[in-house]
Amino acid sequence: MRNRKNIILYGPHEECEIAAELIRRLVMFADSIFEFANKREDLQKKLKEAGAKLVIVLSNGADGMEGVYAVRDCDTQQPIFWFSDDINFAMQSHRLECSYFAIKPLTEDKLFKAMQHCRWTGTKIV
Repeated sequence: MRNRKNIILYGPHEECEIAAELIRRLVMFADSIFEFANKREDLQKKLKEAGAKLVIVLSNGADGMEGVYAVRDCDTQQPIFWFSDDINFAMQSHRLECSYFAIKPLTEDKLFKAMQHCRWTGTKIV
């Protein structure tokens, strides 16, 4: 059963901490529980054990894409926000059916736009 309060942040720990703080500012995520993963295996373990309402990928380059693959291997419908330093991964995010893709740095405004995009497309997050 999916933990409806759980948000998994995949990437470097420091970036995950910053992202968690930004997410806490959004009222809809005020009661969220954050889990961090920086390895594909850890990410998959967390998804298989408890699930999540949202996965946010913060790793750059191929590591970020591997994170998205890891999520898709566990759940083809899992909402994913992918933030990368490389615009060239935008097409990959579309092919892998990420809910939202944006270029770093991650900001509160970009998170808000990601949520708006999900509302417009009917992707259930909350």
